[in-house]
Amino acid sequence: QEAFQYRDLEFLKLLIEAAEIANRHNEDLWIMDYFYYLDSVGGEKTMKEYAVYKRCQSAIQKNDRIVIYGAGDIGTHVYKVLQNQNICEIDAWVDKYKAETVIFDRMIKGLDYLCRNKGNYDYILIAIDHPSIPDAVREELILLDIGSDKIKLWNEL
Repeated sequence: QEAFQYRDLEFLKLLIEAAEIANRHNEDLWIMDYFYYLDSVGGEKTMKEYAVYKRCQSAIQKNDRIVIYGAGDIGTHVYKVLQNQNICEIDAWVDKYKAETVIFDRMIKGLDYLCRNKGNYDYILIAIDHPSIPDAVREELILLDIGSDKIKLWNEL
């Protein structure tokens, strides 16, 4: 019974997170949209994936060609949602510390990819949910001569 109660608590936390995201985007019928999302992906998706989906759906355009930076928890969710929902074109998935690793049948590339292929993508989405790391990554990318206009932070979407 303790595990069941813990799952309920985790579900409520994710439900609150999804409601907060919906509220930021002035969506009154977010719960209906959540069920529509579940139906469109065959059910059994988490509220966390739904929250990622809503944030991506409202901030990323269909014709955007992006690079996802970050292969941790948020980056993995963002990749799955963007890939499964065809929200945009993913040019590459980059992570400084996981380069040459394969996740979901996709090779994670290193920072050198970003420098060599600046014309291939519209922007880089830094998909890291941490108080200070995304800003440090942004500064590092700017030092690599990537314009700040080509960098978006997950926590600012």
